[in-house]
Amino acid sequence: MDSYDREHTQGARKRYRGNYDWGSENYKRVQHATEELLLNRLRKHVFLLGDPVYGENIESVAQMLITDFEDETLYNGILSTFRDYIIELPMKIPFLATVVSLASTKEASIGKCTIEYMATAAQAFLDSGEWRNFKLVLRFLVCATSMIDGDGVMHVLDGLTQRISEIYATVLDKGHCSYDSYADELAYIFLITVPYVIARFSENSPVFTTLFSYIDRIEPYMKYRSIDIFLLQPFIETDPSHDSGNGKHNINVLLRPWIKFETQLTNTPKFVLPSIIIPEKIHYTERCYFPGPVFRIFINQPIETVPSSQTIGSSVIRDVIGDIIDIMEFNRKEAARFLADLSCYFAPNLFVSGSLNEINNQTDTLTEWKSEDIILETIFGRLFRLPTPLQRPIYYHSLLIELCKLIPKRLAPSLGYTIRYIYKELSRFNGEILYRFWSWFSHHLSNFNFSWKWNEWVSDLELDSAHPKKVFIRETIEKEIRLSYYSKIKDSLPQAYYILLPEEPSSPYFDYDLPNSKYFAEVETLLETMKVNTEQSETDVALEIIEKTAAENNEEDPQFEVLKALVQCVLHLGARSFSNALNTIERNLPGLRNRCSANRKTCRQTIDIIMKFWKDQPGIGVALINKFLNYSIINTISIIEWIFLDADIEYINRGFIWELMKIVLDKINSGVIQTKRHLKNVNVSLNNDLEDSSRYEKVYKKISSNQKDALITIFETFPKLYDRIKNLHKSNGCQENGTFDDRVSWQLQWAKELFEESVRKCYHEISNLSEILEPIIQDEYIKEMFEKAKSLDRII
Repeated sequence: MDSYDREHTQGARKRYRGNYDWGSENYKRVQHATEELLLNRLRKHVFLLGDPVYGENIESVAQMLITDFEDETLYNGILSTFRDYIIELPMKIPFLATVVSLASTKEASIGKCTIEYMATAAQAFLDSGEWRNFKLVLRFLVCATSMIDGDGVMHVLDGLTQRISEIYATVLDKGHCSYDSYADELAYIFLITVPYVIARFSENSPVFTTLFSYIDRIEPYMKYRSIDIFLLQPFIETDPSHDSGNGKHNINVLLRPWIKFETQLTNTPKFVLPSIIIPEKIHYTERCYFPGPVFRIFINQPIETVPSSQTIGSSVIRDVIGDIIDIMEFNRKEAARFLADLSCYFAPNLFVSGSLNEINNQTDTLTEWKSEDIILETIFGRLFRLPTPLQRPIYYHSLLIELCKLIPKRLAPSLGYTIRYIYKELSRFNGEILYRFWSWFSHHLSNFNFSWKWNEWVSDLELDSAHPKKVFIRETIEKEIRLSYYSKIKDSLPQAYYILLPEEPSSPYFDYDLPNSKYFAEVETLLETMKVNTEQSETDVALEIIEKTAAENNEEDPQFEVLKALVQCVLHLGARSFSNALNTIERNLPGLRNRCSANRKTCRQTIDIIMKFWKDQPGIGVALINKFLNYSIINTISIIEWIFLDADIEYINRGFIWELMKIVLDKINSGVIQTKRHLKNVNVSLNNDLEDSSRYEKVYKKISSNQKDALITIFETFPKLYDRIKNLHKSNGCQENGTFDDRVSWQLQWAKELFEESVRKCYHEISNLSEILEPIIQDEYIKEMFEKAKSLDRII
């Protein structure tokens, strides 16, 4: 092997020295490889800027940039590296701006090319409605303002506020609309850029006069705009928590690495910033600003460890944390690492470390803020965002797990406080937030050996079963069992909690297990028939025997007895594993479709049979109902009707009911969206297939009709659920002096929250179908939620 390497290396050297053809493909490959090596080296050092492990490296990277920029073939690669850096690592933008500015003092072309390239990128991002990318490139230009001639960046801010002012005038003319999402996006980008402008210029700069005039320009719109965020509020009622500023608005939270190089940067050559035009109107699908409350946890403490949401500093820090979380969603480990190093990307000594007792002894810090507390508020705020989180909930779960592993001593006290605070306030949160909280908590515990100080909550086991705290404990434990196994979870709990567990690991409830069971012999024949995978006709014969016997026994509904036997046999034969269940369903699909979907009543009976069969493991029942839905054995309307008209009232606060409703809502919404997308792709295809287009058109009409029927069903049947709860408890004597006891009150509240979640998830569809839905609405509460759903469609 050594001789082979020497031989080929010598040959390569000889060709290079003697017969190298500068126009050959071989030379081009070598040149390309050299360029890639240089770019990769530069990328590595640029992306490590500001990294706490890498240390101070601004000057060395600037010198490397000067050297590499001498090669014109590297220009595009270097500039695209800068752009990627800006939109992927927003917390490091000040470092890159300082490097480029410093390098430009020695090589002016670096600054000129960078400014022109970023202006073009900013315009492209703006035109396509990529708000976050536009915001970040604009931030870079502000931080690199020492290279920009005149009022270049201020002209962009002037354009932003001018456009907002024009939109405000238009909105005012309409009279009936007080909100514009485009204006909100522009306003947010402008306002979140202001602190960077303030940080970049000296205190006596005339820029501030101009900047404050821009703020005054958009003030009328900010005062006029009004939105109803009731359905976006995580709390049942308005959050009464006090969250006002404490006079520390003027603290400069931003890192300013350019200060160290002020002397050198005075000699930076300046270049004209190409015009960035703010369009009158943009068609966009991405949002950067989302209306809604700031989720607060660390409030009313003796020490303010988190800045008030009313301060500039809070907005800047939360904006950076939010961008890190959203941009790095593909890599939770890197996201956790950047969040753990958050203090490195803001002003030195901005944050404190340690417990509340230790904070009092830290006198060299600018604030008493803890980065861990702000990070947790931001993550949970995003996890609890309504109507849906920006990322899949599992991402936020995983991010918190990674942070616990990365900085356990720093994070553990704050996370413990967070859990206890949310638990204490559970009765104020709406049902969807509770659902997300117990889903996260059970998942989190599963990664840490299911360890928690359960003794703290023992007294709450005495609460009513519908109380949010009791519901949270029960559903968390049930979810833990689904994620692990019965005995392990039982061993992790104090004995007092055993009342929430089945007496032993539960098995399905097969009604035909014992010889003295009703229709035992007939069902045994049916099971044997189904096991040998015979023709459907033979299964039908066995079912007809059951129906005949039921009729002879004067059963009230012989067909129900047949349906129950068929469905339970399918479930029983598939109970060993999920794949086995699917195989059994597929083998008996014709018979299931024929009998289960015969009418709306049989569909609802099928759901009831499944949930009773898996009574002690409702998660499995939900999964199987979802499969029955996918196989078109049942439909979405039957699930809605079962939840509102048939399900036991005690189920209204059970997690599986919320899971079933989510399945329904996702099904009716995603089906329309996907079919519409397929139809659009077929219509714009160069090989336009009229047959395909007609087929998708029919499917789209059918699914849209199903969506409409499902929403009508929700609005028509919810009042009946409400009445069922009240009537049941009236008959049981639970009403005294015109008021209900706690259980009834909580059940009614859970019912309302389930309805509100349905409305919240389908706000756009409800708005589109408002003319159809409005005539069927009689109840004042339902009418109120209907109007709030329509207003939500204007702001999201």
